[in-house]
Amino acid sequence: MSRPSASGTAEEFPGAGQLLQRDQQAGAGRQVWYFPDADLPWPDKYGPFAGHESLLVLNVSARDADICVDLFWADREPILGLRTSVGAQRIACLHPPYGVLPGGADFEVPVRTQYAIRVRASVPVVCQYGRIECRPAFGMYTTMGWA
Repeated sequence: MSRPSASGTAEEFPGAGQLLQRDQQAGAGRQVWYFPDADLPWPDKYGPFAGHESLLVLNVSARDADICVDLFWADREPILGLRTSVGAQRIACLHPPYGVLPGGADFEVPVRTQYAIRVRASVPVVCQYGRIECRPAFGMYTTMGWA
């Protein structure tokens, strides 16, 4: 049995062409994702790393994904409708504040304040959240959202 090459073309995997076509037409993942544990860390550095958090959005469809990000807090009203987009068959690594508010109003996510994220997309996408902490020591946290 021959081993597929590193290029991984659709012809090398039976049925892969159909799966790729389905992804392009319908997307993959879900249109709504939730991340209940977000917390922007201090921007300290640890070697080549700086404290930050990221929201990664994978769009495998042939259509651009319009994205709305909503932020929920323990002690204040939610911030709804931060807007951004992810191109067709692209990935975006979004950082706070994750988009712009309607009307272009400025908004910043405060450091070390617990919040939750909801992602709403115009096509099915796959979302993952990650955070690098450098205070008091280096730590990395990543999780898939709940869809």
